[in-house]
Amino acid sequence: VDLPVELEIGGVSLKSKTIDLSTRGVAIDATDCKLAPEQLQALENEVGKDGAKASLVVEEGKVIQLTARLAFVERHRSLSGRTIGLAFETLDEESEVALSALYPQAA
Repeated sequence: VDLPVELEIGGVSLKSKTIDLSTRGVAIDATDCKLAPEQLQALENEVGKDGAKASLVVEEGKVIQLTARLAFVERHRSLSGRTIGLAFETLDEESEVALSALYPQAA
């Protein structure tokens, strides 16, 4: 599901798009994000910690604010791409309903 997303993790802010969405979390394509080596290191230092803040635009004018655990920062073999994974700890009812409507699109 291609959703615009804004992230704030460990003092690093970035805008990107989702590439996968499930009831357990979201994967974000961070390939086009221009991160300095120290920013990437700061992200990697946050793996396993709660406190990642994500704003997902689920439809025009509707934004969901989520707090999640940073599950992984994956550097692709080519080193030209990376994926950031967030795990949802708990979702409020409104967020769960909004996201559940998107799961069939992701399947």
